[in-house]
Amino acid sequence: AIRMTWGGRCDGFMAASTETNHDAGTIDLPHFGAWQGKYEGIWQKVRSMIGYIYDNFLNDYDFFFISGDDTYVIVENLKEFLTSPEFVQYAGGKDYPNPVYVGSWTHPKYLSGTYGEDFYYNGGGSGYILNRATVKALVEQVFPVCHNTTDLSAEDMYMGLCLRDVLNVTGYDARDSEGGERFISVDPILRATLRRRKKDEPLQSGEQWKYYTRSQLRWQMRRFRWMPKYGVEAISPKAISFHLVKPAEKMKRYERLIYRMPHYDEKDCNI
Repeated sequence: AIRMTWGGRCDGFMAASTETNHDAGTIDLPHFGAWQGKYEGIWQKVRSMIGYIYDNFLNDYDFFFISGDDTYVIVENLKEFLTSPEFVQYAGGKDYPNPVYVGSWTHPKYLSGTYGEDFYYNGGGSGYILNRATVKALVEQVFPVCHNTTDLSAEDMYMGLCLRDVLNVTGYDARDSEGGERFISVDPILRATLRRRKKDEPLQSGEQWKYYTRSQLRWQMRRFRWMPKYGVEAISPKAISFHLVKPAEKMKRYERLIYRMPHYDEKDCNI
């Protein structure tokens, strides 16, 4: 669905797969470990993806957006963000010489004792941005020494951990000037309707994502003094990416709604 929707607005697109199909933009990328083609081996798969980018596309693009197949991206907002004066300054100027790592800041609460209360990474669900300098440093400096044989699924956490420990690179605050989120790491409808939890309100079955989101908001308030936002105002008008946009038909509906395509129908609002 990405190939048929937002992927076509990128300057380039590829999908890591278990088979190569140039018409579909898929590349067979074998990787280290026992979990070939499985979610459990995604850290090693992403390492192979970055290595493939390094070998074939490093000098063709300034930035690389890494995401799964259930992420929807508004590419125009992504490009506007990357060319904003504040971000260009952060990246070291118009050639973006400083390593860049941008996404939705996520804290692994269950690992606070291992990695510290201050540790965060950019959640892979809504995708994250790397620039040429970061990709180069990952392949040449980071991957050879950091979790190079770890065969687990938490690729986003290992990416953040290795960038921090080897390069001292952490995330960039991508919120807008009002504190609205540009990278929506949960279902966007859930995020837009999330409310503050009442005291002693029990957690209902199927509400794990609500619990996750609220726990991240509490951590952000403790760590950065960010005031939690609820409802539609939590999502920036310049939002870049949304997680859990699946199945494929839902992603196509987003496409029709956002771009008001001729075959847009009121029933598309029922998603």
